[in-house]
Amino acid sequence: MNFTRFASIALMLALVVAGGCQSVSTHAELDSTKGVGPLAEHPAARMVGNWKGTATSLGRDGQWHQHVGIERAHWNLAGTAIMVEGYGYGDDPTTGVRTVGHDACGVIEYDAGAKVVRFHAKRAGGNFGVHTLEADSTTGQMRWSPTGAGNVSHRFTINITADRWVEVGEVSRDNGQTWSKFLETNLARVE
Repeated sequence: MNFTRFASIALMLALVVAGGCQSVSTHAELDSTKGVGPLAEHPAARMVGNWKGTATSLGRDGQWHQHVGIERAHWNLAGTAIMVEGYGYGDDPTTGVRTVGHDACGVIEYDAGAKVVRFHAKRAGGNFGVHTLEADSTTGQMRWSPTGAGNVSHRFTINITADRWVEVGEVSRDNGQTWSKFLETNLARVE
């Protein structure tokens, strides 16, 4: 047995002994895990699935650029958290080379002490941030706002139906007085 295989087995056994893992044998089984508790009733539960479509972003050149957007979300940690992976890629207009412009991941969980849903998010090259994922109980619209530097603020507004995920990213450079759109994704469920 090679060292890598031995280390993988040892890690799995340690996690099972620690009681922190469910036994999952296939990706299909992983994707069929159901949410439990308050998060299962939160609009974020609608994220669970595979999504693909377009992402349009405002480039540093001041022009709008269209990319392929992909999101994958699944239940984890015994159905108490949602793992989210997001990617955006497109072809560089000058070189034609395919590049990844968005590469991020996150964990969404219910914070019982504060009675809010938290979004732990990280993008490639960045640090993890912990944000409150607010939701309108009537419309299901969600919003989270990463902290910016100085007077700069960002916010992301998400609307998810059974088959569409629409997300708008906005930036404010005046402490939230005015907002400008810099990103819009329009994804379809692709299960």
